[in-house]
Amino acid sequence: MKKPSAKGSRLQNGGPPRAMSQLVAAVVQTSSTLDPEANRHEIAQGVAQAAGQGAQLVVLPELCWHLGPLDQVVAQAEPVPGAITHWAAELARQHRLWLVAGSLAEASPEKARAWNTAVVFSDRGELVARYRKRYLFQVDLPGQVTVDERRFFLPGQEVVCCPTPWGELGLAICFDLRFSEHFLHLARRGVPLLAVPAAFTRKTGQAHWELLVRARAVENQAFVLAANQCGQHAPGMSSWGHSLIVDPWGEVLTRLDDRPGVAVVRLPLERVHQVRKQLPVVSRLRE
Repeated sequence: MKKPSAKGSRLQNGGPPRAMSQLVAAVVQTSSTLDPEANRHEIAQGVAQAAGQGAQLVVLPELCWHLGPLDQVVAQAEPVPGAITHWAAELARQHRLWLVAGSLAEASPEKARAWNTAVVFSDRGELVARYRKRYLFQVDLPGQVTVDERRFFLPGQEVVCCPTPWGELGLAICFDLRFSEHFLHLARRGVPLLAVPAAFTRKTGQAHWELLVRARAVENQAFVLAANQCGQHAPGMSSWGHSLIVDPWGEVLTRLDDRPGVAVVRLPLERVHQVRKQLPVVSRLRE
């Protein structure tokens, strides 16, 4: 197998500190709309609830800051750093936790298109990573759901992971789940944690959401924290929900239903080493 080209898949990372052996992780499930104030209220409540249960790392869904018809989402795009990231940084600092602040529409040089960008903050409120969604959602199920995100978003060009106190954290957004190639780059780095903000539609989510999340956990032998949107965001636009956290063996540790909520679970990080030793897959990946 040829070594994957570095073009379009450069990993951003630094030398992580010695990893902690235990992590209390949470996924927050929201039902976002185009109302920024209502979205922030829901996000703040979810993060506070997770923090109250001891969460050290919290993952929010895709476009949790503004979700609705995509042309209107793009109309709300803003720079990074900007007002949304400033507010998210304060939230992380206030609760003293690491926050994968879902994704937002990040302003680009093209007025009609934005980037769909995930951002990560440390417990001190530092912006430590930014990942722009590489694979843009395209589906055409006549009479059920038709979406082409390429009309509204620009694709990202880099695979991103960042150091945390628990080891490196790999990032993906929603439709990226269908492309194992994206996760292969992260697996080669031995990333033990994967965060996946998402807004899987009700139709595609019912069929494939849990299947794909568990597959990515198994093939990468890593914990996957998958935070999905739920409910109706606009007429004819709804998400599946059922956010979940999966361990490196593919076992679902916790899951939500189809309503807004929070799921918190303690992750024994030594499980990554154990699974990779018992069933050596990641260590045998060929460059």
